Amino acid sequence: MRRPSYKLRSGPPGRNFHYQPDVYSSDGSPRIRKLALPAIALAITLTAFSSSAAEARTARATVTPGPTAENASVYSEISFRGVNRSKAGHISVHGSRSGGHAFSRRGHSDGAGFSLVMKRPFETSERVIVKTRLRIPGTKGGNYKFKVENLGGPRVKRLGNAPLEAGGDVQFKSRPDLRPFTLQVRKNTGAAGHDPIFVGSKQRGSVIFDSNGKPVWFKPMRSTDFRTQKYKGKPALTWFESPTEGSGIDRATLTIANRKYRVIKQFTPGNGYAADSHEFRLTSRNTAYVTTYRTVKRNLRPIGFDKNGRVSDSIAQEVDLRTGRVIWEWHSLDHVPVKQSYANGPRRPGNPYDYFHINSIIDTPDGNVMISGRSTNAIYKISRSTGRIIWTLGGKKSDYRFGRGAAFSFQHDAEPHSGNTISLFDNADAPIADHPFADQSRAIVLKLDNRKKKATLVREFLHPQKPLSPTQANIELLGSGNWFICWGQFPFISEYTPDGDLVFDSLIRGASSVYRAYRQPWTGRPAGKVAIAVTSSDGTSNAWVSWNGDTEVRSWKSFTGPSAAALTPSDTTTRTGFETRLALPSGAAFVQVQGLDADGKTIGSTAVTRAN
Repeated sequence: MRRPSYKLRSGPPGRNFHYQPDVYSSDGSPRIRKLALPAIALAITLTAFSSSAAEARTARATVTPGPTAENASVYSEISFRGVNRSKAGHISVHGSRSGGHAFSRRGHSDGAGFSLVMKRPFETSERVIVKTRLRIPGTKGGNYKFKVENLGGPRVKRLGNAPLEAGGDVQFKSRPDLRPFTLQVRKNTGAAGHDPIFVGSKQRGSVIFDSNGKPVWFKPMRSTDFRTQKYKGKPALTWFESPTEGSGIDRATLTIANRKYRVIKQFTPGNGYAADSHEFRLTSRNTAYVTTYRTVKRNLRPIGFDKNGRVSDSIAQEVDLRTGRVIWEWHSLDHVPVKQSYANGPRRPGNPYDYFHINSIIDTPDGNVMISGRSTNAIYKISRSTGRIIWTLGGKKSDYRFGRGAAFSFQHDAEPHSGNTISLFDNADAPIADHPFADQSRAIVLKLDNRKKKATLVREFLHPQKPLSPTQANIELLGSGNWFICWGQFPFISEYTPDGDLVFDSLIRGASSVYRAYRQPWTGRPAGKVAIAVTSSDGTSNAWVSWNGDTEVRSWKSFTGPSAAALTPSDTTTRTGFETRLALPSGAAFVQVQGLDADGKTIGSTAVTRAN
């Protein structure tokens, strides 16, 4: 029901009644600009409020931060899901130290919820009391408390422009500014996929390679989790990016680009947190799962550290991409005790204790969430409605026992699949580990028996060079049924059949390691002109052409002539990779090259360029 707004036609000037849209005082009631009301208007208003209150008492909603939250940010918004903002009724927010809070109600883009956006932040280490008339799981009468906990304020901050590593050995005459790292293909059988390969490097940039390891697109940047996903139903490129000189960003950012490689969306997590590089996963709900970290103080004496020790709280968020509202948030410290960690302490003096280390978030088929905690050696199924842990797989408090070869440690990229199976990369080692748990890393698929609470090994993928990778890595199920694996700190990228046969193997050169790699369909048609450079030697001229990001040009057609206005067709040359050389006829003064697709249609062209 829409909130009423009335303008009275009778009475003296200025006696008009209406609400300031979506602005509420600390007790949750609307701020009313004019209060002079005839009796009939008052009756209508009270009837509207009574109807809204009745609807609210029967409405069921979930809320973030919820009743289990003990570590919310001082900049937290309060998100309600399952109820429209106009039907939520009376809501009030009161901090034990900061007092009553005024807020505005901001709707979510799908119409299935709204957020309370505070007019001022909460205060550190206070309890926030939220009173509603909604039916909220884990609350009594819709009222509950959550705790705010911050150390050093919000994580969002401006970052310096860290330099990129020097370019690789590859050089292009038409694009001397692009020097991507390379993918050396060592094995490529007919059983391997033919889709492009996506690799992001924190030191060098992001590259799309074709199935033979030749570059298709390169952008110098500090990036991770570079891949294709669906955004608003269309294929898009997504990546995490840290600032570098000329990047146009001053803080870690999550980016979405279209098939023309134009950035169409950039954002950071909500509630005052900084973007983290471990997960950026789009959903069909026009939302994104992202990770972030925040430092708090805890008594770490029970595990042998300081009483007021600094510890990292791993945070998962789901962000509404249209509005930027946080519609779901989960904190590791609310649900997983520090003593369940296998980490042996901070990697460097002064660093917080990274006891959990979230590295993947994904929906489960039944509408809940799966989260991987590297430092606890465990995977968690999380209730979306309450944030509570439904089950734990692995670690010190596993709800499942393991069959032979099924146990894992310091894992990455846990994903659910059909048949109650999950895939993950079993690193078996980590920089924070006292010792490796195995002599090599592997990618595995497990089947979970929820009745007997047992995990059984279904598939295991090993690399012939037996890498023991202490950081990064992922495993991807392809549409063909094959499995595509990035080996993290070891620069291998491989593909296996379901039976475990190695059908593709490659080596990354020029980048020290990559976080994840993917093989995915992609059609790119970049905007702008095709790049061209002309070289001459011993009376012979050549045109060198490239179109960074194009996947559709099959051949290049050159036009030459004595002047820019008098060009005629010269030759057609099959495309040979990122850059193609075209021999120019003797005496040509000007040249233009057009790119032709598989049907011979022109889809791009160079500028008219001098040929001598």
